[in-house]
Amino acid sequence: MKAYVLSIAGVVLLSAVVTIVSPGGGTGKFLRGIVKLACVAVLVAPFARFFAVGETELFRSTAAEEDGAYFLRCSSFAEEWEAEKIEAYLSERFSVVAEAEAECSEQSPFFVKRLVVRVKDFGINPSGEHINIIREIESALRGAYGCEVEVS
Repeated sequence: MKAYVLSIAGVVLLSAVVTIVSPGGGTGKFLRGIVKLACVAVLVAPFARFFAVGETELFRSTAAEEDGAYFLRCSSFAEEWEAEKIEAYLSERFSVVAEAEAECSEQSPFFVKRLVVRVKDFGINPSGEHINIIREIESALRGAYGCEVEVS
């Protein structure tokens, strides 16, 4: 029922926008006619489905279920994106070549739980500065992400 009401509201808002934006000539009349047909289609859709399928309930509610595979996929995309973003940041800010891994939460793919950074090349920085650079990287990433950071 909620989806039905929201679809009606959406089509009505869309029709208002089309009415305001459409030109005054024949094209405007055509667009307004199409929008009116869409409004009628949305209003009649549940009744047409009721008579076509022969359901006893007009509005049947179903419980929404979480899709675990979808969350895992979103999490892996977020992890790859965060790793690429961190690698670019480290290259630009610290002039190092690094490989980053981000571990995101299963419940929220946009929450990073843990970061692992392996510095491959320190560039022109002297070897005595490597420890300081690692500490700066850890500090910067902890401040930005607020999670466990491991830099090697």
